[in-house]
Amino acid sequence: NESGAIVDVPANIARIDYSNGSPAILVEPQRTNLLFPSDIATTQVKAVTAVQYTLSFYGTGSVILSGAYSGTLNGTGANNRVTLSFTPTAGNLTLTVSGSVANWQLEAGINATSLIKTVSGSVTRNADVISNTNASTLIGQTEGTIFIDYNKILANDSIRNIISINDGSTKNLIEIWDGVSAGTLGRIVYIYFANSLAKATGFGQSTVSPSGRYKICLTYIITPSLVNFKIFINGVKLDDRNFTYTAFSNPLTRINIGNRNGTGVGHGGHYLDFILKTKLTDAQAIQLTTL
Repeated sequence: NESGAIVDVPANIARIDYSNGSPAILVEPQRTNLLFPSDIATTQVKAVTAVQYTLSFYGTGSVILSGAYSGTLNGTGANNRVTLSFTPTAGNLTLTVSGSVANWQLEAGINATSLIKTVSGSVTRNADVISNTNASTLIGQTEGTIFIDYNKILANDSIRNIISINDGSTKNLIEIWDGVSAGTLGRIVYIYFANSLAKATGFGQSTVSPSGRYKICLTYIITPSLVNFKIFINGVKLDDRNFTYTAFSNPLTRINIGNRNGTGVGHGGHYLDFILKTKLTDAQAIQLTTL
């Protein structure tokens, strides 16, 4: 929180995270902390598979990994979180603790997520799914602007949705993603589906992008003759394309932050998101997205 303390947030309440100094709504995929209790670490043996895991903890002690993987993670301070991502062989992983190790977590995933507290067994935190399901009057059906001020965490394991406006299905939608497919994972892209047809896919960030803050603005106009999309990231217009027109078979009624109707849950912090029913000019979009 704002004071730097780790706090619990009840279900169905937005988690406002201050890890990067500014408040952001935290969006994370489902994860499970395999270690318990989480508050004070003790030497343990855990069965693992041959997928990527991430170990994290606070403190000045160390955790030595042996068996299915060999390595050491050393703490750097009581208020500092250290992490180690690794891929073990399938089998038993021994985690030997020495010194001060607190709030530790072992999760299957490419990076550490926020602390999942445990006491007497492993605990799973559900994915963050943020949606407005009755938003047709807020969405520009033929013209609009989507803006996201986003703390990106590199998504190199699967598609992670940043924002989606859709009709509650996969038939009609406009979306911004983080990561798309093998070889292009981590890119920021946009897509336009109309009546189940993928009419537009454009790249706003053409290289696999690191974690960090991104201000993204997508403008669009949909007419009976063509569709135009422009994407601006951190003060630069990176794409301006026209596509063949295909009408939405249903109006767009739903806004999803960090997911598409519960799937493709993103991983990052949202400082500010908004949509407009009008298209910003290029100059306005560049000014808006400049860091």
